Amino acid sequence: MAFWEQNIEVMDELAEINNLNFGNPNVQKRLVKEKLIRIFETKPNPQVNKLFIVHDYSFDESIQSLDFLDTIILKLKGSGLGYSFVGLKSLNQFISWASEHSSN
Repeated sequence: MAFWEQNIEVMDELAEINNLNFGNPNVQKRLVKEKLIRIFETKPNPQVNKLFIVHDYSFDESIQSLDFLDTIILKLKGSGLGYSFVGLKSLNQFISWASEHSSN
């Protein structure tokens, strides 16, 4: 994949969402979740997509677990408007789609 380095942003503090201090989880979890939700509410430029690569999805209890390389698709609604769950795609679904849409 060609994202180009200048288009990649790593948010180290979000990587710690599952390693939060259990002595005071409410405040820390709330702050991390609020930041993540703000990021999810920010619509990208209409000419680009926004891609989040994560290895866990634990803040929305409607999704209990993910299989290896499953992908959750969210629609960003804009600042203060939240986001909506669009769908869940498995690795096999992506492979199948890529094969069907190959330019070769």
